[in-house]
Amino acid sequence: LNTVVKYALWIRNNLKKERSEEEIDAAGFELMPEVKALLDKHLDPKNDPSLAIRSVYGRWFPWLVLLDRKWAGENCEKVFQENGLRGRVAWETYVTHCEPYDIVFDVLKNQYERAIEHLHEESLTKGLGREPREALAEHLMALYWRGKTGFGDPADLIAAFFKKASPELRGHALAFIGRVLPRYEEVDVKIIQRMKNLWEWRIATIRQSGDRKEYTEELSAFLQWFASGHFEDNWAL
Repeated sequence: LNTVVKYALWIRNNLKKERSEEEIDAAGFELMPEVKALLDKHLDPKNDPSLAIRSVYGRWFPWLVLLDRKWAGENCEKVFQENGLRGRVAWETYVTHCEPYDIVFDVLKNQYERAIEHLHEESLTKGLGREPREALAEHLMALYWRGKTGFGDPADLIAAFFKKASPELRGHALAFIGRVLPRYEEVDVKIIQRMKNLWEWRIATIRQSGDRKEYTEELSAFLQWFASGHFEDNWAL
């Protein structure tokens, strides 16, 4: 099935020689019906109950969105939720192996919400690579960085994540931003403002709680933010 997806991407790449990208996107799997037939067949657990096969759909989901966004949108529930065990394997494979692309987030926002709701459940793929909950935290911080999601609204992903996450996981999320910031010589002022808003929100939450020990991991994460040099001195100090 890995090869099937690679084959589909090879077809798409070659179609660019004779069609516009808009035409290819609009047609999707109509241009490669044999690929759709195989994907549909193996997505049905009656035909293929394998957890390993379901992980392939998670691993390649961003590319399935690229190949046929309509198909991906219509089938994301089957990939990530049908029969909880297979759905969780697909999700954990996706979140630990894929970057958080904006267009894929638009398709999977409900799945991100569900992942936050089940944040305290033990990972099925623990010890096999990246920790799924940490990978989710990094996805959410990257999406927030790019303005795809915000905080402050009780229904928002960022607010929901910080409410559900353990102290260690909250600290990991903020430390991730601190590790990313030094990679850039310059950061857009709008992004810097979003980062400042996030930090000020967390500080306000900590002050309201009155329990600094609960937030030690978050507070210590600011070291990397401070050292990045991207914030004006008065604010950073």
